[in-house]
Amino acid sequence: VSIDHEALTSLVPRKKIISVLAIDPSNTTGVVIIRCPIKTSTNPSVVMAADFHFKDIHPTSNRLLELNRKLTKLIEHHRIDLIIIEDIFYRGLVSTFRYLSQMRGAIMLTAAANKLPIVAVNNRRAKKIVAESGDASKLDMKIAIEGLSGIEGLTEAQSDALALFYTFMLVPEHFEKL
Repeated sequence: VSIDHEALTSLVPRKKIISVLAIDPSNTTGVVIIRCPIKTSTNPSVVMAADFHFKDIHPTSNRLLELNRKLTKLIEHHRIDLIIIEDIFYRGLVSTFRYLSQMRGAIMLTAAANKLPIVAVNNRRAKKIVAESGDASKLDMKIAIEGLSGIEGLTEAQSDALALFYTFMLVPEHFEKL
């Protein structure tokens, strides 16, 4: 896999190894932490992958607070340098759009509170880059990310989070700095 390290060094200068937290926000939020050495001959490695379940936490403010707490612990423990999240999209379900917008806001607030750069990657672009189809299913993405990363056993949410990282690294011009 040919990775473009310039995107990383433009956001996090003067580091030899950059720790990236990739997040796929949802009721089951997939998070993946990747260590990315800046040497071009060294591949990135997944340090940790997890799913956070928020569906049963009510009201929404408590759900967002719990997301903030979990992310803050990861940021501090793994010394995160950069956060990558899925860009917001609308597919006709207002309640889903609202929920994802709220989660994205909580993630952005957590990044700002920890003085971390955060970038958003377009979901359809990630599907096109990783699975070669903008309409790829969750299973298609999981299989494609296993082939790309060589890592098996990731959940669909974790695979989606890792796909955001690979999309950012492979095609860095397709991101928005938040």
